[in-house]
Amino acid sequence: MITANLTIVRIYQFLGEAFLFYLLLVPFYYFRDLQLPLGSYIIAVVGTTIILVLFTRVTDTYIPFLIYAPVAVMLFVVMGYSLLIAIAMAAFFSWRFIRHLQEEGMDHEYRLIMLGLFLALIESLLITDFAMYLMIGLQVSVLIFGHMLSHVVSIKISNSNQKPFAQIGVIGGAFLLITGISYSAYNGLERMWNGALTLLANIFSYGMLGVVNFLDFLGIDLAAIGQLEERIKESQQDDIKMEKPDSPFTDKTKNTVGAENAGETIYWSFLSIIIVVAIIVAIVLIRKKVMEKRKDPESDEASMTSKWTTHEKSSLRDKISKFFGRKPENPVRQLFFDFERFAQKKGFGRKNYETIEDWFERLGVKNANVEVYQKVRYGDETSLTQQEVERFKQDLQQLRKSLLEKSKYKKDTE
Repeated sequence: MITANLTIVRIYQFLGEAFLFYLLLVPFYYFRDLQLPLGSYIIAVVGTTIILVLFTRVTDTYIPFLIYAPVAVMLFVVMGYSLLIAIAMAAFFSWRFIRHLQEEGMDHEYRLIMLGLFLALIESLLITDFAMYLMIGLQVSVLIFGHMLSHVVSIKISNSNQKPFAQIGVIGGAFLLITGISYSAYNGLERMWNGALTLLANIFSYGMLGVVNFLDFLGIDLAAIGQLEERIKESQQDDIKMEKPDSPFTDKTKNTVGAENAGETIYWSFLSIIIVVAIIVAIVLIRKKVMEKRKDPESDEASMTSKWTTHEKSSLRDKISKFFGRKPENPVRQLFFDFERFAQKKGFGRKNYETIEDWFERLGVKNANVEVYQKVRYGDETSLTQQEVERFKQDLQQLRKSLLEKSKYKKDTE
């Protein structure tokens, strides 16, 4: 059986989304006549990944993200990004990393690759820049080789005759093919676009010649446009040259100090409005989520391993230890720890007064090996056999699927 390494999956999925976000920024730089950043963006993405991975291994709270967001905005501004883009980058990176920690969006490699290629295809009609093609190449390579690496690192072979690397050649060939297509997309599309424009120009030219000849046949005086035919024929011999349209954001009043001040005032006013609206939306969403949790009686009960506080009174030391608590180091206990957090987030967490048997009975689990769970939960995981560990993993996967279905059904019925 081949299983994927969860940490590697989170990292390469996050990197793929970060590189895709770069493609979403391309139109902004194009319409403002700015050069696309490359090295600084890669440094920002890689640095963010390393910092958040290290921080989330120390604590399972949101403290790293509360520290990261404002610091990242300041660093991005120092690196040359505008304040608006810096805020967008920090918010997007934090949001996606948190979602991956919650084990959501963990199998979107195909969608990310297709969306990235589609954006590169469309944007290549507007701009030809090596940075854009390099970024789509990085995205495809990170997603494909990250997917392979996540399975190779945690590989489990049940049969010695199995060859886990048999498909690497096929996947590598597919990667080279996709990369080649994306790199050569601009040249091919440019030729097709120019050819289509040339064809339309020829059709229009011959149409105009037909109109002129018809008017001449009717005896209409064409002295005023006598040179039209020659001009049209000359235009057919010239190659159509595509020129970049003037940016709507280009400042055409650079010599006017008042216009410059007005443009700067409009820019900062627009930026301030966006920030205020974003803050209001965030407050409304957080308030809505809190109200939903208060209405849900099950969500008020915290699980035994959750970082959120319970309704029982506890000492300040217990609260601090929960808030800064470390995750279990044993991989088997880590699996159960992640499952309890997953169940809590979906609204099916174990209540303080519930035993594991009572919890599974409330969830509708009938065939689970309770003895295995008891060993894992109370620190006796060293006595487990390999078969019990594999059964334990399979049971947790089935329970996750069952809770996801129940959660979807619960949302649909509300």
